[in-house]
Amino acid sequence: MLLLWKEAKTLSGHTDVVNCVSWSGDGKMIASVSGDKTLRIWEASSGRQISCLEGHTDIIWFVSWSGQGGLIATASSDKTVRIWNPVSGKELRILRHKNRVNCVSWSGDGKKIVSGCSDHKVRIWDATFGYEIKCCKGHSQFVRCVVFSSDGKLVVSGSMDKTLRMWDAVTGKEVRCWKAHSKGINSLSFSPDGSKIASTSSDNTVKVWDVSNGDQVHCFAGHEEKVLSACWSADGGLIASGSSDKTVRLWDASNGRAIRYLKGHTWTVGSVSFSQNNMMIASGSSDKTVAINVSEYQGVAGGADPRYNSVVWSSVKK
Repeated sequence: MLLLWKEAKTLSGHTDVVNCVSWSGDGKMIASVSGDKTLRIWEASSGRQISCLEGHTDIIWFVSWSGQGGLIATASSDKTVRIWNPVSGKELRILRHKNRVNCVSWSGDGKKIVSGCSDHKVRIWDATFGYEIKCCKGHSQFVRCVVFSSDGKLVVSGSMDKTLRMWDAVTGKEVRCWKAHSKGINSLSFSPDGSKIASTSSDNTVKVWDVSNGDQVHCFAGHEEKVLSACWSADGGLIASGSSDKTVRLWDASNGRAIRYLKGHTWTVGSVSFSQNNMMIASGSSDKTVAINVSEYQGVAGGADPRYNSVVWSSVKK
């Protein structure tokens, strides 16, 4: 099998840096957020903008699509997390913080939200009614990334203090803390089976950790500048990463082998996201663009591993 990447669709609309992208669970839509204070919803197959949702009063840093119910959460410098219905375009709830909110993530069942803030705290919220359940304290610098484990029992956070911290999602108590990188941590992504977690850092690396004991499994080196985002493919076989070196890189998650680096963006790649069917990657960049790469399998003699064959990358620009 040969894995080819078709030319990307054009997603035009944002007027400032695209900070984060996220796929809907069915792979039909992409959400993107920007320094232009908007949340935009796109049809992945056509690149058509479905809606532009306004409400935040400052930069939006992060967007997360709930796997259950299809709701969207956004995190902003306006000190709020907002929950949206992407179909109606309505803002459903506002979760107010006292400081800039850098990141947000849903629990797998869609009942809870976790947020990371510039006040160094991690907060767990009831997503239905919008009240704070727990406030987790321990980081000494601002929290850059947060994520729920697939079973919803754990929360992992990464901070500019260079540490990863694991929290009990019910009690809010710290389970484990370790220094993960030599510089600040920028993003986190759980493996689909929940056994590992990938972290990225301004030290130019992606690292993979064993969740059960905090041991390092792999260190992916290759990016020439800080790595801002990483995402596992839904089958657990690949990790994609985005960097200030303007590239998206693909790695074999099982052994840390670099497979491809994908060029196209003209500025920092701040966010990468795999679709649930593993066949598309979306990336958001400081060049104000969102790029979609659509892969196709084609039979080749010898049954070569498709991940190790040719990739064609095409970026899309405003």
